[in-house]
Amino acid sequence: MAEVKLRALGLREVDFGDFDRYLTALTEDGRKVEILCKNARRGKKQNPAARQFCYSEFILSERGGRYTLREADFVHSFFPLSQDIERYALACYLAEVAAALTTQDEDNPAICRLLLHALYALEGKKREPALVKAAFEWRVMAESGYAPDLSDCGVCGNMIEHPPVYFSVRAGTAADERCARRVGGYVRLADSTLRALVHVLTCEAGKVYAFALTNRPGARAVLPHGGRLCAVPSRARIRQFEVLSFRRIITVTSFAMKRGNAMKPAIRQTAMRRSIYAQLALDAAAVAVELWFFWGDGANFVPVLVLMLLSAANICWLGHHYWNDCKQFMTSEAYQRLAARYFSYGSCGRWLWMLLQYRQIKAVSDEAGLALLRIWMAGDILICMSMLGMYLPAELILG
Repeated sequence: MAEVKLRALGLREVDFGDFDRYLTALTEDGRKVEILCKNARRGKKQNPAARQFCYSEFILSERGGRYTLREADFVHSFFPLSQDIERYALACYLAEVAAALTTQDEDNPAICRLLLHALYALEGKKREPALVKAAFEWRVMAESGYAPDLSDCGVCGNMIEHPPVYFSVRAGTAADERCARRVGGYVRLADSTLRALVHVLTCEAGKVYAFALTNRPGARAVLPHGGRLCAVPSRARIRQFEVLSFRRIITVTSFAMKRGNAMKPAIRQTAMRRSIYAQLALDAAAVAVELWFFWGDGANFVPVLVLMLLSAANICWLGHHYWNDCKQFMTSEAYQRLAARYFSYGSCGRWLWMLLQYRQIKAVSDEAGLALLRIWMAGDILICMSMLGMYLPAELILG
């Protein structure tokens, strides 16, 4: 069991079992980790540094990609946010966005810095929550590869050299005045709004929220580089719609399609179908044996006993396939909660123990896990009925 030291921000908490808690945290290098905090809900053993909206130094035990809390010390606590319901609700929303855009395998330190600065801005009450929300959403999408192009016209493709600038949220592109009026669907950006967008997309992470909007009539946009919108720094242009890497587009799209299909897996998509097909084959063999009992001579109970033993072994095989299907279709957080408690037994005993813990498994499973659980229980019932159907006719014929 390896020891891991890292600095991370708590994003959300999920109670587990009677006394434990899972903490989803965002590390300073932008990775999302799930930390099991044992006995975290017992009064004397609670660690206040391992809570939501606490930026802390963690010492963890790592085994098989799972993390267990050893120690945690405060770097900074954002507990004062809980005293203002509006700012606390916004902080929870920003944490959900950060959790959705990060993974366990890919570094994205900019998202962690953006979230920390947003929480500092909310805690200090120096910025309006609506401004912090909008700035965070724009910049975090840019850091994830989805920044809008404000320098080129999305209709004709020419550079927009002078205001006014029009923008379409649906298209995600800007347009000059002539193209915007010709195509429709574009809204004119106020000069102050345009300057704010350019600032949010191009400045350093620590200065994203360091601006204020003005609605003064006649306010003019002070654009960088001689007033040319096309002079947005190359660091930001790399993340625009038109120049996104093809690999990232394919990866994100494929992942979304895979997760969409996996939310409610059908039986034909699971490995458990193999056990069910095998049981149907055993049922067909049992029918053939019992017909032989009825029409033939010298019959005995041995073939039926063999088929019943194979059916009993098929229950264990079905449980093994259920385990693999959970790993494939469930989210990583839900699978880790399930695996930490129920998948530590041997393959022969796992199915029996989990059958006895059906309600507890149902409580910790996500939507895909519930669908798999129903398929698994239906398969177990089918196999048990098949074994009963093998035994009773043979007993009547041979008895």
